[in-house]
Amino acid sequence: MGKFNELPFPARIGVLLVIGAVIFAGAWYGPVPGLAAMRTANDTAAAKLKDKQAENAKLRPYEGQLRELNSQIDALQRQMERQREIVPDAKDADDFIRDMQSNALQAGVEIRSFTAKPVNAKQYYSEAPFEMEIDGPYFAVLNFFEKVGTMERIVNIDDLKMSGIGSKVAAPTKHKYDYAPGESVLVACTAKAFFSHGTGEAAASGPAARPGATPAKK
Repeated sequence: MGKFNELPFPARIGVLLVIGAVIFAGAWYGPVPGLAAMRTANDTAAAKLKDKQAENAKLRPYEGQLRELNSQIDALQRQMERQREIVPDAKDADDFIRDMQSNALQAGVEIRSFTAKPVNAKQYYSEAPFEMEIDGPYFAVLNFFEKVGTMERIVNIDDLKMSGIGSKVAAPTKHKYDYAPGESVLVACTAKAFFSHGTGEAAASGPAARPGATPAKK
């Protein structure tokens, strides 16, 4: 011990560090149960950390694109909502009739009857036809069909027949009504609404949407 104390101070520090390292290494890599378990846990944690770092490195190039991807998703969602307005997921007969009546009121014409006909299923969509009887001033009727053409929902007008009120030509409508003095033309046509496949028929449960419905009379 005397010789150790005679060593220079830096040498003594070095000897102590070497002895401590040897003792630690022997305990760490030796058969001490607690330290062996700690070593195994550290090795496992180090492996997981390495895997996570590799995963983060793969995802890092996409980090800058996240905002752009979110914007694209939002745009697609808005586009889907827009598509549902144009071609809804259901027949929505009540909403369709309300929209047509609103256009008729604004144009100044009378829709006398709606009669729903059987749905015609296509490959990607279905057609919901409604027979209509309309009367009013000639230019008001034209205005009505212009409004129908600008509706959010796609509506096609087929089999349009028109004649003057009091004309000798056979009336295109099946029923007669009490016409106002300013009304000049009668119109019979089929308005076709469209909806995508899904819950279409489930929405057509109102009286106005039943095939063969009795026309409303004034």
